[in-house]
Amino acid sequence: MAELSQAFLGPLLDADRWRRPQDARAAAVRAGLDVVNLRTATLRAEFHDVGVIVYLLRKCVWWVPGFSVERYLDTLHELHQRMTREGHSSPTPAAFFSKRAEWAGEHATDHPDHPPGLPPV
Repeated sequence: MAELSQAFLGPLLDADRWRRPQDARAAAVRAGLDVVNLRTATLRAEFHDVGVIVYLLRKCVWWVPGFSVERYLDTLHELHQRMTREGHSSPTPAAFFSKRAEWAGEHATDHPDHPPGLPPV
């Protein structure tokens, strides 16, 4: 969600680094993870209300460190005005999908860590 972060923080140094699969793989390996399978997807997120953005930024605190409504009221107002004109705001997040080795079988949904209601990965 680099575009969303940049709306609040301004230009980010090397903002596209998390869109490069090789960089995401290297970061996962540095963190001690084994990358078994890596797939990429370009997704589209549409926000129709600044309330949703406020909610996300309070949950994903690394997107805009130090976020508060009071601190970013002007930016939220600008986003609200843009959404009113355009109907929505659409940052384009990059996504990387991977699966743990033990999830690779037919019964991935039986794994205790598999989120309920989602199809097998």
